[in-house]
Formats: sequence, structure tokens, C-alpha cells
Amino acid sequence: MTNLILQLGALQAGILGIFFFTRKVNRGANRILGVLVLLLGLLSFLQSLKSLEVYSDYPHLIRLDWGGGLLIAPMIYYYVRFMTRQQTRWRIKDIGAFFPYIAHLVIISPFLWRNGESKIQVLDYYTATLSAGTDSYHMYYKLLVVFTALVGLHYCWESIKALKVYRSNIKSEFSALTKRELQWLNYFVWAFSGLFIILVGVYVLYTRDRYASFDYEVYFYLASFLLIYAITYSAINQQQVEAVIAPVMVNSRPDEKVKKLVDYAPLKERLQRLMQSEKPYLESDLTATQLADRLDISRHQLSELLSQSLETNFYDLVNQYRVGEFITRLKSGEAERLTLLAIAYDVGFNSKTAFNTAFKRMKGLTPSQYKKNLRQK
Repeated sequence: MTNLILQLGALQAGILGIFFFTRKVNRGANRILGVLVLLLGLLSFLQSLKSLEVYSDYPHLIRLDWGGGLLIAPMIYYYVRFMTRQQTRWRIKDIGAFFPYIAHLVIISPFLWRNGESKIQVLDYYTATLSAGTDSYHMYYKLLVVFTALVGLHYCWESIKALKVYRSNIKSEFSALTKRELQWLNYFVWAFSGLFIILVGVYVLYTRDRYASFDYEVYFYLASFLLIYAITYSAINQQQVEAVIAPVMVNSRPDEKVKKLVDYAPLKERLQRLMQSEKPYLESDLTATQLADRLDISRHQLSELLSQSLETNFYDLVNQYRVGEFITRLKSGEAERLTLLAIAYDVGFNSKTAFNTAFKRMKGLTPSQYKKNLRQK
């Protein structure tokens, strides 16, 4: 039954892979996702064929699936990079991410070049499932699996860091993060990290067993397919992610000498006057570039003003004004004829979650609790 599920998954992977290759939205990221899906499909199909009967009839399939995980993790990393627009094309140095798999092919090439009869000789009843065999490669196989998991964890960690940079970047440019946060992609990477951690644990647990009876790789690929289906659904519904200008990097303790070189007071006053008079924060899709244009300064100057003088980012600044406007309207009695969410939308928030999160972070209370406290005063 498990083999049938893997084979059906491989068939669906082929269809999905072709679909992603033909998508025009987020083309670079979707092509990587297409390759990732096809790769998982191929590895799952080879995994479903791991039996003594199949290997006896088709010995050249033996060990072809080894090391496939060394390709999965880098593809996840580059999918994140392309999806967040931190990278839009392949570079020569990116080949280095696939060196572990190339090194694996070099190590195992003496076996792959053997004739079919010689390959069959490494099989017996106990090793047919894992195809680790009776030769010296059985130990290499265990080391390979653990190394694959470690490589996977490395690239998952790099993916998480890339997503953290991305979230910092979008907060420097956009006042509304809905459909831009890619939270689903963050969950996806963490889930794959969990699979790799379990992979290490399983093979450490069975390290004393030359012929492990539990083949975790089967479940690894089944779980991977579930994750791929989840990310497929999210990727299809994801809109094109805009290229984001990297924010000005700020040290936790800005150099006082640098701060004294620039007088931010006049610019700070202009910003406060603009926010109070024109209230641009009421526009739900306001961007830092648009605000900089209204101030007649560059995007870079605005970033420096926010980071060096106000010690905040664009997203937090705008939401601070929105929360302040919400409270002003709440105190004026507007909540008597409008719901809290309706007022939130009027002051620039574009989702209930973003409103509640921003309000509670700034005031320490939910909007409902804050309203209730006002009534009691």
C-alpha cells in the first residue's frame, strides 16, 4: 500500500512539476518549485521500487536513490531566495550548494559502473529494503543519511535566516504585510527541519543495527509530499512578491559620532507635520517610497531618518499613527455607530489580524479590552 501511495505521488508530482514550469507568476521561484516537486517524485518512485524482486530483475536501479536528499535541501533554500526576490537569477557560486551531491556521486561511482550481476551480489533478504547491501557501502549509507540530514538542517537554517531578512525588508517598505509575509513558507521550512531532525534521530537510534528493519526514508518522502502539496496550494494562491529595497542596516548601538554628523530635527519635524496634516497612513497600501516622495526626499534618506532618529521602521511608524487615530476615534464616540473592525479599516489597517496584533503590541491590551477600560473611566 505504501509503495502504491509513493507511486501515485510520483505521478502527481510529474503533473505538478509541468504546471509550475508553465506558470508566468513568480517564474523563477515556480521553476525551482517545479524541479523540487519532480525530484521528490523521482526519488519517491525509486523508493517504491526498493524490493528484492525488482532489484533482481533491474539491478541497475540499486542505490540510484542514494543521496537524493542532498539535492532537496539546497532547492528549498533557493526557492525561498527566489520567492522573496532576494535573488532573481542563478550565479556561478550557487553551484557550490550541490557539491555534496557531486562528491557523493564520485564516491559511489565504482558501484554504479558495475555490471548487473555484480550489483545483485550485494543483496540479501535483510538488506533488500534499504539496499545497503553486504559490501562496504553499508556503513557509507548510514553516514550518508546522517550527512544528508545535517546538510538539510543547514539549508533550512539558511532559509529561515533569509525569511527573517525578507520580513525585515518588507517592514521597511510596506505598511500592510498581508499576503506579503509568506508565513506559510516559514512553516514549510520549519516542517522540513523537523523531518531532517527525525532522520538524524532514527539513524542514530539504529546505528548499531547493520540491517535496520525500519526504513524511515519511506515516511520521509510521504511527509515531504504532504508538505509539497501544502506549499503548492499556497504558492498557487500567492500573488507576485514585489522586489523590496534592502533597509539601512542599523547597529543595536548606533555610533553617536555618526548621529551628530546629520541633523535630523528639521526632517523629523517635516515628517510629523505631514503625518498629522495629510494623514497618509489612512491609505492601507502606503509604501515608504510613496511617503518619501511626499516629503520630497529619497527613499534612503527616509530609512536613515526612521532608523537613526526615530529608531523604528516604516511599518511600525505607520501602524503607530493608525493605532493613535483609532484611539482618537474611539474616544470621540465613533464606536457607538461603527464596529471596532470598521474603524480599524477606516484608519488604514487592511486585516483584522494585523490590527489586533499591532494594537496589542503597542498598548498591551486587545482593542475590546481597551474599549471596555475607556467605558469604566
